Amino acid sequence: MSRLELIMENLKAAVEGINGTGSYANVVKFVSRDAVAPELLTSSQFPAVFPMVVSWEDETDPSLVNTEEVSCTLDVEFWALILAQKDRSNAFLSFCADIYRAVMADPRRGENAMDTLPDGAPDVDEVTLAPSGKVDGVMRFRVRFTHALGNMD
Repeated sequence: MSRLELIMENLKAAVEGINGTGSYANVVKFVSRDAVAPELLTSSQFPAVFPMVVSWEDETDPSLVNTEEVSCTLDVEFWALILAQKDRSNAFLSFCADIYRAVMADPRRGENAMDTLPDGAPDVDEVTLAPSGKVDGVMRFRVRFTHALGNMD
């Protein structure tokens, strides 16, 4: 498995660990690295999280010998269905906080990355899916790691 795949599996496992205990206020019920349209999910599958690589940026680091430093921006996308709460903004922010805690608990992604950093504030869309009670949002994290020149392993 390539280093990128190991990092992505680590991110997936991190958000799968959001279980409503300890410091987590929410429970993630569905995680997939493949995007699924919100209308295809059942209410029992919400909240859902979809970690995906959305952009890739190679940067040569002259201090590294026979390797290349690669910056990979990962979007952690998630949809949440909030039926019992009228204050969707606070519920959404609570969910974002849990995702942040889960992702940042291991910034080195199991020793496969140099670091993981949040990349901006969460984007939220409370309007598009509002008639169905869903809140749509995206969180982004930047993960930096190295790999051998011409080899993603």
